[in-house]
Amino acid sequence: MAKANYLGQIRKRMDSLRKEYSALTEAYTLLSSASGTRGRKAAIPSLEALVSVASVTNGRKAGKKTKGTGKRGRPALKPKAAKSVGRPSGKRRRNGNISTKIVDIVTKNNRFTTNSVITDKLVSLYPGKDRAELGKYISVILANMKARKELVVLTTDAQGKKMRSGLWGLPSWVEGNKPKATYLK
Repeated sequence: MAKANYLGQIRKRMDSLRKEYSALTEAYTLLSSASGTRGRKAAIPSLEALVSVASVTNGRKAGKKTKGTGKRGRPALKPKAAKSVGRPSGKRRRNGNISTKIVDIVTKNNRFTTNSVITDKLVSLYPGKDRAELGKYISVILANMKARKELVVLTTDAQGKKMRSGLWGLPSWVEGNKPKATYLK
């Protein structure tokens, strides 16, 4: 009976690890596609490939190295050759450049805008994603736009209290470290 319980716990843990791995893989692809970098990108191996590598190494004696293996007797993982980066594919091509759309939304509002307002306006462009999933996707893009200085974010209110979520606006709406009052309406 104890073995069955133990196996059940292992199965639950494996399922949670699979879900976490797929979420991290998706986040990596979103970050790499949103960063706008060009050139070679490392490919992430599938979870099944990693599990098969782990099962092969568990069967081998520790410390024994074979030809074609990396450290500790594990087979060396080589990144797959990346496709040439050219025209964006998938949703970015179908919906255009999302960064441009975000800047358009903030500009049309003519005031500092929250992530949730931006998400609400972009939900109709992504019918396959639910609002929460799209909000996470847009948060990554907003962070990249902040790093590229395409947008600025206010994280404290007028009294200096920290806000739960930031207010996003154009860099021209800020003088020094203070936002212009006309855009805080």
